[in-house]
Amino acid sequence: MKLVYIFFLAFVVGCGDSGKAKVFDVSGMVTMDAKPLAGAEIKLISDKVTGFGRTGAEGKFQLVQGVPAGTYKVVISKVEGKPAEKKLTPAEEALDDGQKAAIEFSRTPSGQGAAAAQGPKEIVPADFSNLQQTKLSIDVPSGGTTTADFKLTSQ
Repeated sequence: MKLVYIFFLAFVVGCGDSGKAKVFDVSGMVTMDAKPLAGAEIKLISDKVTGFGRTGAEGKFQLVQGVPAGTYKVVISKVEGKPAEKKLTPAEEALDDGQKAAIEFSRTPSGQGAAAAQGPKEIVPADFSNLQQTKLSIDVPSGGTTTADFKLTSQ
């Protein structure tokens, strides 16, 4: 019986949090053209983990959950505009998707054409908002950082 207890104890002790990487807080500020970028989403992306947060009115952010120390690609995105409202009648709801799209497009305000039909627009250039194109990266040190500042330009 003692032998079973020893194996059980060894199993429980061996299954602790020793395999988990420590995570650290990351916070900072995002500006675009030297002005705070409010309401932007920020993601730190590595092969193993993604950290995310959102900027406040002054462009300041803190990741929702910390990330392990290491190097991350950074993606910053802000979308403006509302999606076009989809108010279809019950009869229109029964149509196929192509017909529904044609109806929605025909209802866009005169003079706005395709721009109105497109809905929301990304205002941060792809050099910062697209994972494949981003020029941003950060090395998160052991202990985290409060100075993860990103100065973006719209051009």
